[in-house]
Amino acid sequence: MRVLDVRPSDLPTVYDLGIFASGFEKRSTTAHRTFVNRGVTFRRTLVFGFTSHRDDAGRIENDKYFIKIGSEPICIGNSAANDVFDVLAEYRETLGANPSVFVDYSAMSRTWYSAIAFYFFKSAIFTAPSVDLCYSCGQYDGSFGPLAIRQVAAIFGCDGANDPGRPLAVVISLGFDCMGAQCVLDQLEPDIVFPIVAGGNAANDSRAERANEDLIKDLGVALIRLPLRSVEHTYGALVDLLVPVRGNHNVALVPMGPKTHTLASVLMSLNFNDVACLHVSGERNPPINARPTDELIITRIFNEAVGQ
Repeated sequence: MRVLDVRPSDLPTVYDLGIFASGFEKRSTTAHRTFVNRGVTFRRTLVFGFTSHRDDAGRIENDKYFIKIGSEPICIGNSAANDVFDVLAEYRETLGANPSVFVDYSAMSRTWYSAIAFYFFKSAIFTAPSVDLCYSCGQYDGSFGPLAIRQVAAIFGCDGANDPGRPLAVVISLGFDCMGAQCVLDQLEPDIVFPIVAGGNAANDSRAERANEDLIKDLGVALIRLPLRSVEHTYGALVDLLVPVRGNHNVALVPMGPKTHTLASVLMSLNFNDVACLHVSGERNPPINARPTDELIITRIFNEAVGQ
């Protein structure tokens, strides 16, 4: 599976399948509105909906939008990988061996977009699929409440290897919640830590670094800055970073920063079976509702045989 950055202007005009998610965030419909207005057509459209927040005003508006275009959201749990597979199986025969698929993961859970990537690239169903994953950027204007951590566990399909005789190397992508990151590291007790923040946005760069200033200082290692807007570059940097340690360490990626870093981490784990990608699950009160911007970040994943 290859990973490539794609400009929105270079997308095809027709996709066999478009997959979206209806949540409480305003940006749930941003990508669909944008590309339909540009003349992009989805032969079939699938919308997943969360079982939670169904009475939220924003969620109701997003559901109405998708219902209006003829795609009523299918409600599943945010960790229900098998439900994702069951729904996708209903589209299998109409997609053929080489489907073109558009996925707006802006409002999706990690399990959903990991399961989608797994289905198209790890299940041996398709020959040469091409999947474009779209992230609608959002601006977080308010403060972040503390994350009440319930569990730290592998994302679906991203279990990695766990040799009890090996030390643990952790790559943690930092966001705006220092306490959560510290709690995770206390629980995992890694032997080596590689802290990462997103680069490319001066305001967010400084905010993430300020939020994690004490943690970074305590770790006593160099902070690694990877781009917010390039999943291809971040994916490649993670591969290069971990080549020296994969042979003699258990490796875990813990993305707690931007969703583009999470996607890069998930894709690396799916491509390298010995690398785990962990999800820190919990609740934040109140939940964060990002203000959508006009910026869309597109990542194409494909087999070696396509994409040229």
